[in-house]
Amino acid sequence: MNYIYSVYQAIEDENYPFAGNILEKNKQNADKLEYIKAKSEYAISSGQLELAQETLDVGLKMFPDDFDLLCNYAFLYENKRFLCDAFITYKKAREAATELELKKQVDIILDKLRVDALRPLNEKGRWYDDDFRPPATISCIPSSPYYIVCPAWTSKSAGVRAMHFLCNILNNLGWEAYVTDTPSPKLNTPLLTPEIIQRHKKTGRFPIAVYNESFTGSNSNPYDAPVVVRWLLFHPKKGEGWAPYTGDELLFHWVDTYKIKDTDSEPLIFDNMEHDIFYYDALTDKNRNGYCIYAYKYLLENDENDIEKTVFENGTFLGQKINMTKAQLSDILRKSKFLICYEISAICEEAALCGCPTFLIKSDYLESAISNMFEDNMYKSYILGIIDESEVKNISDTNFDFRMFESQMKDWYKKKYKSVGRFIEKTQDAIIDFIKQ
Repeated sequence: MNYIYSVYQAIEDENYPFAGNILEKNKQNADKLEYIKAKSEYAISSGQLELAQETLDVGLKMFPDDFDLLCNYAFLYENKRFLCDAFITYKKAREAATELELKKQVDIILDKLRVDALRPLNEKGRWYDDDFRPPATISCIPSSPYYIVCPAWTSKSAGVRAMHFLCNILNNLGWEAYVTDTPSPKLNTPLLTPEIIQRHKKTGRFPIAVYNESFTGSNSNPYDAPVVVRWLLFHPKKGEGWAPYTGDELLFHWVDTYKIKDTDSEPLIFDNMEHDIFYYDALTDKNRNGYCIYAYKYLLENDENDIEKTVFENGTFLGQKINMTKAQLSDILRKSKFLICYEISAICEEAALCGCPTFLIKSDYLESAISNMFEDNMYKSYILGIIDESEVKNISDTNFDFRMFESQMKDWYKKKYKSVGRFIEKTQDAIIDFIKQ
């Protein structure tokens, strides 16, 4: 085995081509433990991390309890910032260590990983970076990953935005979360891949799947996760194939009006506005003129002819069928005196961020949607009233106080943001209960 000594000496001298040549000449020993160790060291030292992983995958199938192979695999995970997988694999290496000194060396690495995992990344451009940290009773290491099952990113859907923002927040707090379809280029939302799922299985980490209200019945848990979160971002549609949510699922809701009666659903709500697009401009505030109109869900149950003609003709319609970018929409909102809206929608908040308050139009649809919503002062700060269509023509000056709204909004979201902490605590505890079963 003299060639092994030569390989390590070449690695120490950073003569990687020479080390590679020695290994190639001795590849008849590829099934020997010392050869596999040397090859993995060579691959890691020379920066060939894919070769290192391939070598270690083969080696650990033959020698699953080897200390050096486990440490090298853990190092690969650490290098890729898969800290939970690194932590679990280092712990396996510690259990495999036969010498006390080796165990102590691993303990130092584990302590460092704990510190690294509890140091959240900064989420640039957001208000609440420092307002929440994982509860002291929960460590990010080891933990279960989150699979946020959602459509591809689009800023047009508040529900889709919420799911992508949840993934972004969890990752920025030091947890591990993925979306299942095309991510936003602006958010920290990695895409879940078969390779990632396999990695979690390999290290024995059980995922937490987060679904919205549309996943029910036979399609309620396509990722077969042991812990299922049902996040109600709208009223559940009780159509064909719908089935009641089971007692095994963890229920969360965006606002109380979406909560299912007689369940232990808890709120999960945070700021998911795009503040780089929707913002107030004091320079254009004095030059506002006219109003705009929004109706989308209302028109799924009604016809455009149900909107009073004078309202429709005198305002700028902003329905989903109108082809415009978010930047174009925000520009219209910054120029408008107020928004006439036929439903509760994220556009009301987006409009307020642009200095444009909302009046809601009375209807049977609206009555069923708002419930006790206006018990919360946050909505009162930018929704100035619920009126008849005939009253629109009488609105001249709204006296909207943007600075008061902005202050209330910040305070409101800071309080609601703590629901993320409860979400993390409840979901991670559910995994612990599952493992104990």
